[in-house]
Amino acid sequence: MVHPFAIGVVLVMIGTGIGMMLLITPEYTNSWLMTYGQMQLLKHMLFIPLVLYGFAHGFLMKRRINNGLSDNKVRSSMRMESVLLVAIFLVTAGMVEQEPPHEVAQTLYFEEKSELGMYWITDEFWGDDQIVWSLSIPTALLLAAGLFVLTLFVVHVGNGQSVWAVPVYLLMFVLCVYLALMIGAEKVVT
Repeated sequence: MVHPFAIGVVLVMIGTGIGMMLLITPEYTNSWLMTYGQMQLLKHMLFIPLVLYGFAHGFLMKRRINNGLSDNKVRSSMRMESVLLVAIFLVTAGMVEQEPPHEVAQTLYFEEKSELGMYWITDEFWGDDQIVWSLSIPTALLLAAGLFVLTLFVVHVGNGQSVWAVPVYLLMFVLCVYLALMIGAEKVVT
């Protein structure tokens, strides 16, 4: 049984994370032009599978363990979850080294722009510009592909199958969602 306290802690962590994000990065889509924003986006994309890992371990795999799932498969899956958690910590550590974009236009005068963000979104960004994200057919297909891969990930982990496919699922999920967000982002001159 999953402990209600653990679920509460995860919900509090998500709530405080959203609160801090709104304070530190009020212009979330504009921040994608900065290294900090790109790292924050990566962190969010990695956090989603981490929460689903907890769901798969807490609910789905628990049933498999009661039905005789081997300890080696459980340990391997827990190790892979730990690797994902370490990856999130490394991305967070990289964010600490960057200037938080309280006001993106002002911060971009003093900090270098992210090459990835500038490549995907725009070549130049001025104080009155805004980055907006819009849904289109390509972005919807990429998001659907990401959700499909995430569903396969949860089923794979929950069934206690080989953990070595998990990094492939994670990479495919991050790639699909990242491309959907970057392709759908565009500069709007206000």
